[in-house]
Amino acid sequence: MFSFSSIAIFATLAFSAVTSAIPFAESERTAFTDVAPRADNAQDTFASIFNDAQTQLVPFTNQLKFATKQNATVEGLTAPVNGIKGVLTSTTTRLHGLAGHPIEAILLSLDGTVVLTVHEVAKIVSSVIILVFEALGAVQILLAGGLVPSVLVLLVGVGQLVGTLLQAVDLVVGAVFIDLFVVLVPLLGTVVGIIRGLGITLLIALLGL
Repeated sequence: MFSFSSIAIFATLAFSAVTSAIPFAESERTAFTDVAPRADNAQDTFASIFNDAQTQLVPFTNQLKFATKQNATVEGLTAPVNGIKGVLTSTTTRLHGLAGHPIEAILLSLDGTVVLTVHEVAKIVSSVIILVFEALGAVQILLAGGLVPSVLVLLVGVGQLVGTLLQAVDLVVGAVFIDLFVVLVPLLGTVVGIIRGLGITLLIALLGL
């Protein structure tokens, strides 16, 4: 039987191969022609933080997506769940570190040439939310009526941390993009049902679900 880590490696490679960027109209952007590309040791930006988060989350979320009924137990799920929670917590901490910096610097794109629009920010945030909740939903579907309370607690704990992350997003860019959550919700698609099904009250309240 394949282990979690073996399956996750194959799935991570597949994920990397199909991921692509979605273009946005230039009229939505503010261009910075004199800004150099972001160096590896440059200050965090919104885009760089979420890019790192998505990369770090994939191995752990894949372990949940490819779980089996035999290993979808508290013992089997605790390690990947803790991995996801660790990434979400560190991402939230990094976002709080952006507070007080110029918004133009916070919202620079990964290559440092343009300022992100509200639609691009929403797309970035939705990608992480979808990644996490598709993994939680996979476990929920796998166990169906056999979802024991101890496993449910693990899943809900992850969901609540996504809510905390979203609060940090609102803290950092909410004053600039007051309609961010309005733009975000339609991008979440089917994971809205997973959020509701798990009863993630913080997210339900923040997003008005």
